[in-house]
Amino acid sequence: MFDFEKLDVFNYALEYYKCLKKEVLSSSKLERYERDQLGRCALSVIANIAEGNGVFSQKSKANYFRIARGSLSESIGLIIVLQKVNSISQED
Repeated sequence: MFDFEKLDVFNYALEYYKCLKKEVLSSSKLERYERDQLGRCALSVIANIAEGNGVFSQKSKANYFRIARGSLSESIGLIIVLQKVNSISQED
C-alpha cells in the first residue's frame, strides 16, 4: 500500500470519481467533450493528491494539493453547468 492510499482525502476523491463515472460519465445525454473534460479534471484530483504526497518539499506538496483542489472546483463547476443546461439531473 502506498502512503497516499491511507489519506482520507485520497479515498474521498477516489469515491467521488467512481460515483461520477458510474452516474454521470456513462450518461448518453452528455457530449463526448463534456464527458472527457469532466472525467479528466476529476481524475486529476486523484493524480495530484498521489503525486503531491510523494514529494519531499512542503512547498511542492502544497502546490500539488492546490492543483488538486482547483481540479475539484473545475469538476464541480462543470457539473453545475451541466445541470443548468439539463444535461444531467440533480439526482445524477
